Amino acid sequence: MPVTRAGEHPSFAQPIAQGVLVVGLATPAGGSSETVLCRVTMEPGAAIAAHRHDHEEVMAVLEGSVHLGGDEEGVELGPGDSAVIPAGTRHAPTAGPSGATLVTAMPVGMRILPDEGEPRVAPWAQ
Repeated sequence: MPVTRAGEHPSFAQPIAQGVLVVGLATPAGGSSETVLCRVTMEPGAAIAAHRHDHEEVMAVLEGSVHLGGDEEGVELGPGDSAVIPAGTRHAPTAGPSGATLVTAMPVGMRILPDEGEPRVAPWAQ
């Protein structure tokens, strides 16, 4: 059973967005073969560019708030709220005025499909 201790988790400040830090809690590099679990910390007002995924993504807000905009009007999420983002759903998370801390789960190898640029597998999902 692979175990990654606190302080040993890989972090990814780029290529996500300015003011966004992704920490891989369970990743292929740490022994996960099916599921990726990450903690995402967003500074106040930090925004991730609009994108889609080729698989479902699940997120839960631990602290602060995040607006999930996209093709629709969007939704505000606060502490304890969660969202299931179906494959192909356009979304653009933006942190609220106090920032946000989220956990996200996705399958290993999930591809990011940006509005601009080439599709790619996120570094934490490889």
